[in-house]
Amino acid sequence: MSKFVKKWWLPIGMVYVAALAAGLSWFMPAKAQPTIGTPFQTTLSVTTSATTAALAYNPSRKGLIICNGNATGANNVYVGFGTNIPTVGTGLVIPGGLVVASCWYAFPGLANPNIGVGAQINLIATATTNVTLLEF
Repeated sequence: MSKFVKKWWLPIGMVYVAALAAGLSWFMPAKAQPTIGTPFQTTLSVTTSATTAALAYNPSRKGLIICNGNATGANNVYVGFGTNIPTVGTGLVIPGGLVVASCWYAFPGLANPNIGVGAQINLIATATTNVTLLEF
């Protein structure tokens, strides 16, 4: 084996392997980076008149948390989905009082990534109250 081959076989081999890897990566599709499930927060003042589309239709929404921020237990928030406009006494009830039941959670996307809670969210309250919506 010549001096040239003994001296340069490793650097030339490394360049060859790097060029091969670069060439192969040119033809392979890039993988999407995963997103972190950080919620988008919306805080609204909901009154005794229905707030339609408090959260607009969003087919990519995978989870939702709705919290009634009123400290008085009698101040309920009623939720309707899609074209269902709630009235006081109808719809999904979220009680006040700042207790565990003051929040409603929906995460169907955890069980199946092909489903979610994308319908628009409509709200009404028995008295003016702050409502926090977290969408994932």
